[in-house]
Amino acid sequence: MRHNAAVTAGAASETTHPDDEFHPPTSDDPYWTETCWFTFTVPERRLSGQLYPFFRPNQRVAAGGAYFWDDRGDQPWNCLYAKNFWHLPLSDARLSDLALPNGIRYRCVEPFTRYEIGYDDPDGGDEISVRLTFTAVARANYLGESHFDQPGRYEGTIVLRGDEIPVDAFGFRDRS
Repeated sequence: MRHNAAVTAGAASETTHPDDEFHPPTSDDPYWTETCWFTFTVPERRLSGQLYPFFRPNQRVAAGGAYFWDDRGDQPWNCLYAKNFWHLPLSDARLSDLALPNGIRYRCVEPFTRYEIGYDDPDGGDEISVRLTFTAVARANYLGESHFDQPGRYEGTIVLRGDEIPVDAFGFRDRS
């Protein structure tokens, strides 16, 4: 991932930022990976969550996980909710407007600044539904040429087993 310094967050003349889209693999290594991670909290509920898709374009597959935990669990087997799906078909969709077969969705609303993210349990039922908006509060912090972290504010709702949980807190997104 290479950052184009000429493009700034929210630039009116750009429809997307280069780092809001998939990057061409830098090798033919089948394990060359690209990620897009969103993590957030609900402090008053001692709740944390993350949506973490990653992509292996040389294999034409994606994977993705949704994890939610509180202070009673710290492993996938004892947290509030954890599902990870492997070997999902990688479509030709743009990263800036993506829906994966495991229920993770996100859309770039304003380049490098504002994103809508969502998740619905792909097994049906009402176990979990996520509707959040991430708004950057600072520019992305690049760590070398192929990774950045960006802090932001999450607003929206999580419905976990029928319990509607409002979200208005800070968290991060990253790309590598």
